[in-house]
Amino acid sequence: LRKLEAHDWPGNIRELLNVVQRAAVLSASSYILPSDISFLSRAQTTEPSAEDFRKSRSRAIEAFERRYVEELLEKHQGNVTRAALEAGQDRRAFGRLKKKYCIDC
Repeated sequence: LRKLEAHDWPGNIRELLNVVQRAAVLSASSYILPSDISFLSRAQTTEPSAEDFRKSRSRAIEAFERRYVEELLEKHQGNVTRAALEAGQDRRAFGRLKKKYCIDC
């Protein structure tokens, strides 16, 4: 309670509710301990920026492309031509993806 009382609460009752709910969910015991209580900084509570979205989208696309290429190559036992045909790409474009992610380098 002392930790909760000492906080400034710039986000008012909604912030208090969120802190208590987060502590209850993350607590390892049936009691909320002071170590279970954490306060988000202003930077953490702001909306994500467009840059964050672009970076996240780029990482997701890269992860998808890499996994997709690896799975097709595994399915076709490393045969780039057959993997490219199934992907609907020409062999050179598929080969560039393979090189981009350093698959079998």
